[in-house]
Amino acid sequence: MKKIILIVTAIVIAVVGFQAGQFVATREPSESPVVEEKKMPDPRITAAWEKMIGTWSSEDDGNFQREYRDDSMFTDVYGSSEGETKTEGEWSLFTSDNADEMLFQLNGEDVYVKQVEEAGTFYFRIASVTPETLELINVDKGDTLRFGRMATGMELQDGTEDLSASFRCDDDSSFVAHFPSSMEEVKISSEGEENVFVKVDSENGKKYENDSWTFLFRGEEATVTDRSNESTKICTPPFEEGVAPMNFGD
Repeated sequence: MKKIILIVTAIVIAVVGFQAGQFVATREPSESPVVEEKKMPDPRITAAWEKMIGTWSSEDDGNFQREYRDDSMFTDVYGSSEGETKTEGEWSLFTSDNADEMLFQLNGEDVYVKQVEEAGTFYFRIASVTPETLELINVDKGDTLRFGRMATGMELQDGTEDLSASFRCDDDSSFVAHFPSSMEEVKISSEGEENVFVKVDSENGKKYENDSWTFLFRGEEATVTDRSNESTKICTPPFEEGVAPMNFGD
């Protein structure tokens, strides 16, 4: 009887072992987990985005400001004697690698701006961008938009008010510059005297002259030149309380 039990037990073990071996042999290898490849952001887009966030003032029209926000929204503000006109929309950056289907040729090295607003979709090529200046080219019209970053606290005027800022120079002298909304001249007040300087052509910043002096406003500083002896001094705003700092771009 014991022999019969042992034989039956051996047969059961053999059958179970064979089936287990068959299961192991026929089971498909477990699939490796799928790892989704994450595309790294284009460093050109990242760098341009970080520099463009903020409020910019047009170097060609003192009544025009543009703000790019980090929530992908932008606002254009035009000031006039009749009040402000605002245009809002969405903005994004792209390169030739991730562009929409375009009707214009893309430069593979450049970064472009797409602005979507009620009036339509507009595209700009970033000609240059720094923390202080922004230059955009309208790819449809070909015109260039030049901006200087607005300093904190600087508000758009309504087209009838003047802009004013004080400056202290590296030789400890100081002056206050008063600009009309047209920005076509500047009145310099220094040591109890006032003189008007007329705007002249300049590739960088805003330049004003009279017979003896030249004032070049660029970024958040002014270069003052005494042309009688060609001496030059650098002047910057001391950011006095109640006087808004100004930015004129490069």
